[in-house]
Amino acid sequence: MALFKRDPWILDVYRTYGGEHHLYVRGRALEDQPLKHYEQQTFYQTLRNTWRTFATDEIRNALVVLTLSNGDKFETQADHEGYFLFNLEVDYNLLDLVDESGYLPVVVSFHEDNAAFAKAKTQKRIAINRFSGEILIPKETSSYGIISDIDDTIMHTGVTSFLKMRVAFNTFLKIMIGVCL
Repeated sequence: MALFKRDPWILDVYRTYGGEHHLYVRGRALEDQPLKHYEQQTFYQTLRNTWRTFATDEIRNALVVLTLSNGDKFETQADHEGYFLFNLEVDYNLLDLVDESGYLPVVVSFHEDNAAFAKAKTQKRIAINRFSGEILIPKETSSYGIISDIDDTIMHTGVTSFLKMRVAFNTFLKIMIGVCL
């Protein structure tokens, strides 16, 4: 029995896009570092959890298999930082495989016929070798799309008059301009 428990392997599939005959799937092969939450957390435990949210342990050069809902399989190899990419053209219409929301469900897994997978399996680092994701395949009739990233960029100021808006501008933007210079 090992003194320290080894982190399990996971494949993190990013939500990406595609076209009628084009498939673009990105993701990353990582060692999963679960956070430990405590009722009364010490400074050390807080620091450790903060570090674990930013630090990643990638699985270098992992062989990754992509499986579509029709059973087609594709293979690629992750790079030295664990990132993998499937940038494929297929002979059939991917719109035939999408769900009612326009997303194509995909499954990625580690390739099982290699020494690295066998070693990780014996170390009990791979309990599940099936990681799901979804790829947006817009309909041909779509005339435009909206890409939004407003998770933390909106600030409510409550400004209703021009004078107050000028004060808010001076407070927030002038400081930022001074910092950037």
